[in-house]
Amino acid sequence: MLKLLNLFLSLAVAQTLPFWKGKAKIYERVQNGEVIVSVMAEPQAPPQKHYHLHASGGGQVAAPCDFALKSAQKYEETAKVSSYVTEAKYHPDSKFLDVTIEVFFHQATMENGVMRGFTWDLDFTEVNPRRCEIAFAGDFAYDTFPIPQMFLSFGLEAVFKHLAEQLRGHVEHEFKTLKS
Repeated sequence: MLKLLNLFLSLAVAQTLPFWKGKAKIYERVQNGEVIVSVMAEPQAPPQKHYHLHASGGGQVAAPCDFALKSAQKYEETAKVSSYVTEAKYHPDSKFLDVTIEVFFHQATMENGVMRGFTWDLDFTEVNPRRCEIAFAGDFAYDTFPIPQMFLSFGLEAVFKHLAEQLRGHVEHEFKTLKS
């Protein structure tokens, strides 16, 4: 009976955790410095849009969470760090961040472009006083996308991973500069 209860609790916890944190081998890679990202686009039944895209990922940064959060909230400055983000404008009244990304000869704008309606969340969790784990999850419903479906998931995974690695490097550099 105890084994059955343990199995049930393990499955319940694994379903509430992001995929990269719910699997020990993948989470070990995150703890060793890798950024893990997954993007899946799946068909939906009417009356919904034709497809639902879900992106999620995580990594760790060698800086305290409060520092990482404050750094991440410098939207216009942080956008300049990335080779993909060409513009970022935060609207504090609506808590809306409009981002324009250019990659692979395509441009996507969150406010007026093809990715209008893409929503995402960031979560900052302290691993220890000098290490922060940052998770993101995003969702987007769409009918058509300007790149072939077979490249969409792979391409966005590469873009999101690259963005996360660039931003992590920026935050860690800022923190090291502040300490010295």
